[in-house]
Parts: sequence; structure tokens; C-alpha cells
Amino acid sequence: MTTLPLETLQRQVVEATDTLHLGPSQQQQARALLPKLREHRLFTELITLAEPLLALYPEDSEIAIWYGQGLIELGHLMAALAVLRDVEQKSNAGSYYWSEAVGLQGRIHKQLFVLSPDKCTDSARRALSMAIDIYRMAYTKAPKQSVWHGVNLVALLYRAEKLGQAPRDQTSKQLAADILAILDQQSVWNTWDYASAAEAAVALEDWNSARPRLHRYLHHPDLSAFHVASTLRQFTEIWGLDDDTPKKQALINAMRIRLVGLPGGQVEIPFQVLRTQLNQMSQKIELEEFLDEENIKTYGWWKMGIVRAQAVALLRNKGGQGIGTGFLVQAHDFGYNFHESLLLTNFHVIHESENYTPESPAPLENLEVFFEAAPGRPVCTIHDVLFESPMSELDTCLLRLNGDLTGIEPLRLSETLPDSTSDQILLIGYPGGGNLKFFFQNNKLCDIKKRVDPNSNLEISTLYYKAKTKGGSSGSPVFEPITWRAIGMHQAGAQNSLMRKGISILSIKIWATKNKKYL
Repeated sequence: MTTLPLETLQRQVVEATDTLHLGPSQQQQARALLPKLREHRLFTELITLAEPLLALYPEDSEIAIWYGQGLIELGHLMAALAVLRDVEQKSNAGSYYWSEAVGLQGRIHKQLFVLSPDKCTDSARRALSMAIDIYRMAYTKAPKQSVWHGVNLVALLYRAEKLGQAPRDQTSKQLAADILAILDQQSVWNTWDYASAAEAAVALEDWNSARPRLHRYLHHPDLSAFHVASTLRQFTEIWGLDDDTPKKQALINAMRIRLVGLPGGQVEIPFQVLRTQLNQMSQKIELEEFLDEENIKTYGWWKMGIVRAQAVALLRNKGGQGIGTGFLVQAHDFGYNFHESLLLTNFHVIHESENYTPESPAPLENLEVFFEAAPGRPVCTIHDVLFESPMSELDTCLLRLNGDLTGIEPLRLSETLPDSTSDQILLIGYPGGGNLKFFFQNNKLCDIKKRVDPNSNLEISTLYYKAKTKGGSSGSPVFEPITWRAIGMHQAGAQNSLMRKGISILSIKIWATKNKKYL
């Protein structure tokens, strides 16, 4: 599979959207971008381009299906349902487009079930039942052409069996055996076939078969981030393998590690999973069944990143609403002669000013600091501010905390700026005030700009990089990719662009040391 840098694809989307009016040739070029955008998981760009194309070709089922897929991935489930029902009604039953439209409607109801906090409510059970009925309809129409519908039906039957609401006519294991029989008769397999075979083996609890099948899937030449992210979602949200035995969790870890190595691959990990990862120190042997030597090395690096994540905190008000990210640093790295962990974040997230406006941070006493991935998940309050610098300077605030931080290792800081502006960088934060998220892939350092502040005569180094961060990521640590040392603190991003900026840790250390409070 040919892959393109994300920025190249995004530039092509802008150009294609601007030239659609020029005629059929430009419109066909734009159309050819839609599958590439899906494989790279650029779903905002996908619907941005698919929508005007669908306006030009309202009867084109293929464009409508790409559009519906993008809407689903962005969480616009009811809008996607309307688009896909229209395709279903216009297509001949059993045809390719009918099958795709029906299957994606099953995906919508499956997601409604997943999003239900209580899986035993009437609405959750109704969503599960609808998903089962829809996938069954598509699969029974043409089993050999609808394996992906069938394997989704297997997974949902498994969940229904666990909830005591499964149909009596067929079990998940019976259907999984049927699907493997269909696949094993095929002479040519596509990427999804390998994923389906691995999932069917999981349903049969045949781990000796599941492991090599997953290995072949993860090494398929056409594998994309969309493939792995979809399979990972199924294995965690429906099969619940994250909460199971180490051998089963090894399948999940293999997919996560593979995902971060693919263009467009990003991983979001709930704190419960982080705790599990830290407790599993012997998975290297099991991962060797799925990954090559380079990816096994990635596992050690991955574990180091999980340890670093413990020091990354969500800053939130006492109502639980997240306002930004911060991270622990060692006091002596900032010129203090005591051994204590301090919190570093942005000035625009939190500061000591008494002149509050609706756009300003809340008063310090109304805020708390939540370490979601750390042992005991401690919640701290703010003791005082040791150093702050406004947005016109460093946009930085260094804080002392009240609370027990035992067992949390502060981040290690880089002593130098990166040598190359082509280096990859990594971020960990709480985008949107939600779950802790690793921003692993396609994050590239683009530029380092230096300026001298006229008032203090101190240098400020600003890092410019490309990363898919969101609001709430302000104050996230920016890491260099080899040793997980922090090189900067994320500050802001530009609208409608992947370009982001952060302040170098070296500048913050120098400024904070020269302006520290004497305690």
C-alpha cells in the first residue's frame, strides 16, 4: 500500500476542494483521495471533501458510503445513519453497495451499545439487538461475500451471550467455525480476511490459531492505521481482551505497538489499561509471537512511555471539568535545594493573578490536579505558585502541590535543544479534558525559533511541530523519542492546521532558576 505524508494528503484535500468547480477531471482526482483519507484516519478531511462531492453526485453510492464512514468515525452517528439508509434504499438487495451500507448501519448500532454506560438498560439492549439483526441480514444474504459482517455478528452474539440475551438459533462459536471454514476455502485473502480469521479464532478460544493469524494480519503489506485501529477497537470494546489474561492482553499490546508505527496511527489508553501494562513485566516473550525484532524493541520503549505517563496530570475544576494538562518535574532541576516534585503547566491554564475574567483560569483554590495513570490515582490541590511567566514571555506556571505523590517519578528533562528539526516528537496529555492520550505518530519537529526578551535579556526558544492535539492538551510534555526526556511544554495550535508550538524546557529552566522564589 502506498502511503503519503499526512501533510501532503491534507494539502491535496485543500487543493481538491478549491478546484472541484473546474470540472469532472478535478472531481475524479478529489474522489480518488477519499479511500486514502480513510486509511490514514483523516476523517475530518474525509467528510470535508466527500460532502461537496456528494452534492455534485447525489446518486453516487460510493461517495455516500465514504461520507457515512467519516461521519461514524467522528461520532455523528444519526447523520451517518440517514446517509446510509438512503444508499440501502437505492441499492439492489445483496449488491456491494447495499451490503456496505447495511454493514455500516450495524456499526452505528454497535457503537450506540458501546457508548451506553450501563449495558443492561433497555436502550443498550435494543442497540445490541438491532446491531445483531442488521449484521445477520447482511451476512445471510451472501455469506461468502460478507465475512466482515459475519465476524461482527460473532462478536455481538458473544456479548449478547454474556448478557443473557442471545438468540437461541446460533451461538457465537458455531458461527465463528462457519466463518473460518469459508475463509479457509479462499485462495486469495485481503487484509480484512486475516483480521476476520484472527477474530474467529478468538471467538473459538483457539489461541494457538489466533496468534499466528494475528501475526499474518499485522504484517500484511496493505495494512493501514484504519485496519489496526478498527480491529483494536473491536477486541477491546466488544471482546474485552484488555481486561483478560496476559496472553490475551498480549494480542492487544501487539496491535497497539503496530498501530503507532503506521501513518495516522494514534493510541488512546484508559488509565486501567496503563495500570495493567505496568504490572505485566513478562510480556516480551508472548509479543515475540506477533512482532518482529524492531517492534519488540518498541515494546520496551512503550513501557518507558507508560511510566512517564504517570507523571502527567489533568488540571480540572472541582466539578471535574478538565481545563488543561500539567506534569511533574524535580524541584532541583529548577534551582531549588530541596527534593520535591513540582507541577509545570501553562500560564494560560493556571496562574496567580487576582484579576479573573471569564477567559482566565479559575482561582487556585477551586482547582485540583488529578494523576489518572499514577498508583492510587491521587488528587492534589495547589499549595502555591513558585514561578510564572505570562503568555507574552514563556506562558509558564510552576506550582507546589498538596498531596501524596509517593511512587510517581517526575519527568526527566533534556539538557539541550534537539539537534535536528526533522526529528519526531511525542506528546502525552488530556485532550478535551478526557482520557489520557499518547500522541505518538506523525509528530514532526519543524522549526526552533529563538528570541531575546528585551526586559530580562533572557533567551526564549519556541518549538514548532506538527501533531494532532486538541483543546485541553495545553501544558502537555513534549518528548524526544529515544529516551523519553521532556524537551518542551505544549502551548497552542493553529486552527485548521496541524502546526503546533511549545516552549523549550531549557528556556523554562533558565528563566525559572533566575526568578525562583526563595523558600
